[in-house]
Amino acid sequence: FRVFQGQEYTNMENNYYEKNIITKLGSDAKFVGILNIIIGVLNCLSLYGIPSGVLTIITGMKAKDAGNHFSNYATYGDEAEEYRAIENLGNYFKWMKISIIVGIVIMAIVFIISLSAGGSLFKIPKGRYTQL
Repeated sequence: FRVFQGQEYTNMENNYYEKNIITKLGSDAKFVGILNIIIGVLNCLSLYGIPSGVLTIITGMKAKDAGNHFSNYATYGDEAEEYRAIENLGNYFKWMKISIIVGIVIMAIVFIISLSAGGSLFKIPKGRYTQL
């Protein structure tokens, strides 16, 4: 990976600004990954949250892996680590998209079920003590 500075190309090893940004990106990705894993575990505690919880755990693992690869790339300057980091970050976004869609679908299903169950709770039964 080469960065153009002035008239000459320099490796990332000499570009401390880029190293700093990539290091921050790596630590932020790890932090987001750990938070996603924790939120996924909490979602799995409820029955309807299991599908979205499992997907959230998977997204957290992808973000954490991307963070580790970004940190390795910033430390060693290995372009293979950069490729793995970007690949894992892309997978994170793919799984996050799937997780959001599944979460919205589950919320819609629960909402529809609660409306149908709630509607039956407010019906006045016709029987012996009701007036017409």
